[in-house]
Amino acid sequence: MGISGKSDFEDYVCMHNTPQEILDNYDIYPQSADGTHVLPLKFEKPEDFIPYYPYLTAMIWHDNETKRGKIILSRRSFIDAEETDHLESEMRWIKRYYRKCKRKKVEFDKDKVLEKIAFFGVNSPEQIEIVNRVAEKGNKATIEDIHDETHDHMRKKLYDLMVSNGWNEDISYKWIFGVNRWMKKLKAEKAEKINDNNSEK
Repeated sequence: MGISGKSDFEDYVCMHNTPQEILDNYDIYPQSADGTHVLPLKFEKPEDFIPYYPYLTAMIWHDNETKRGKIILSRRSFIDAEETDHLESEMRWIKRYYRKCKRKKVEFDKDKVLEKIAFFGVNSPEQIEIVNRVAEKGNKATIEDIHDETHDHMRKKLYDLMVSNGWNEDISYKWIFGVNRWMKKLKAEKAEKINDNNSEK
């Protein structure tokens, strides 16, 4: 299995003798919102494939006219898509419980909710964050900027692979974790540096 834990583009690349074989013989397209494909992605060397390793191969065929293979990749990384599904599932259950409390005119007890959704008595950071958001915002709560450790571990593996293959660290981080998290990372590093300088005085 590939870096996403599924049969993804990385798996398909590994099925061939060399990544160069795909570069020389295939056109690779991103899937658009309506499921179509228009312009192929531009790859100049095999290392350019790496950012797309966690994307699923939506369709593969051979074009008899151009004598080249065609690969259509999913619109999103499977890491991002699976994480979103997981978090939205948690959010839906907690909102249903919140609405049930409203109907019965009883308190939305955060500790009780966390106890119900705990895994072997332990709550994940994302569960705690979702419960806190629902307690504060009710049905308007969203999963925006919430991430879980499992999928961040996959992202870290992809980040390390990109950097070890010559990709710029900042570009890799923004591609995998997003610009908002990259900016937060820079602020945290800057604050840490200021604290270190102050402690040396």
